[in-house]
Parts: sequence; C-alpha cells; structure tokens
Amino acid sequence: MAAETNIKMGEASDLKGETEKRLWQEFFGGFDYQLRALSFGVMQRPADSTQNPSNNFLKIPRYGTELHLRPDASLSFRDLYIGVKPRLELSWQRWEDGESKGETESDDDCYINEWLSRLKITDHLFVSYGRENLQWGPSYLLSLSNPFFRDNGRRKPKLEVPGMDFARLVWLLGAEWTLSFIANMDEGRQEFVYYEFEKTYALKLDYNGQQGYSSLILSHQESDRTRLGCFWGMDCL
Repeated sequence: MAAETNIKMGEASDLKGETEKRLWQEFFGGFDYQLRALSFGVMQRPADSTQNPSNNFLKIPRYGTELHLRPDASLSFRDLYIGVKPRLELSWQRWEDGESKGETESDDDCYINEWLSRLKITDHLFVSYGRENLQWGPSYLLSLSNPFFRDNGRRKPKLEVPGMDFARLVWLLGAEWTLSFIANMDEGRQEFVYYEFEKTYALKLDYNGQQGYSSLILSHQESDRTRLGCFWGMDCL
C-alpha cells in the first residue's frame, strides 16, 4: 500500500514538473526582440550674411553627427502581450566659425518612446493601454483623417514620431470589419507649442477586403468640435 502511494506521488510530481517546463518554454518562446541602429552626419559652412554676421547670431555648427540605438522587445504569453521600445540618442557637434570656433558639444538622451500592454478578453475583443504612435492611411505628408497625429513621420523618416498615451478597445466584427474605441489620455512625449494638450476620443470603423480597404473615424476633442475623417484605397491589380 505504501509503495503504491509513493508511486502515485511520484507521478504527480513528474506531471507538475512537465507542466512547469511547458509553461517556461511557452513563456520564452513568446519573447521577441530586435536592435536597429541609425547614424547620420552633417557637414555645412554657414554663409557670412547681415542676418548672421560671422555666425555669431545663429551659431550654426560646422560638423554634426548622431547615433540612434533603437531596441524593440515584446512578449506574447497566453492572452497577454507586452511591448516596449526604449531609445538611446547620442549627438556630437563642432563649431569652426564665430565666437564658438573650436568648441565642441556632445549630448545623450535615453527614454522610452513606446510601450504597450494588451489583453485578449475573447477571441474577438481586445483591450490595451500604452504609449503608441498610432498611424493609418495612405497620406504622404499629413494624415488629415488622424485626430491624434498630424505628422506621420514620412517627411523626416530618420526621426521617430514621439508617442502619446492611449487606451484602446478593439472588437473584431468579422473577417473584414473591425471597430475600435480609442482614448488619447496623455500627451506622452509629444510637445505642443501653439496649444495645450486635450484628451481626444475616437470611434474607428475599419474595412479590409480583398479588393480594397477603408476607414471611418468619428472623433471628439474636449472643449472642441466633433470631427469626421475617412480614407480608402483600392487594389487595381
């Protein structure tokens, strides 16, 4: 009887060990990361003009270089997704004109431009909160249908658009339709020069079919008017 009990306890222990092993394998299997590096430099000679005599007014550097390190990491485990995009920027400048001739300056900045936590409630319903750069539509310079970001980053592709804080509820209506409720809760890393940040709420309906795509966005900004935006595209092939 004692031997039989010991065998059953051993089987239960082996089963628990296998379960923990599978969980750890699933956990590490859902981890993903990548590292991108962007470097660029500028060499310029400012003109000696009445608006900038001897470069003493604008103090434009002769040489400049920057290095951007952009690691991305994410974890998908069961119904949970977590992503983070930390950034490190290094810069260096040197002056060869005017009062600053011979001077150099270096700077560094470390921050998190985007992060996201998303939970799958059901197979068709997702809720998330995080700092994101939400972009959509085919516009090249300005995204007029986007009530959160006018700059889509295509004018200066080497620079990232600063993220803002969003809460989102996404409902998959079917194979071709998606309904999203989006709330812009905080300015995040965005800088507002000409006006102050205001919370903005949007209801976005997306269609993505075999022959084309389209979206309809109804948004409202606190103490401001309600807007309606849209975009669409067709596959001509």
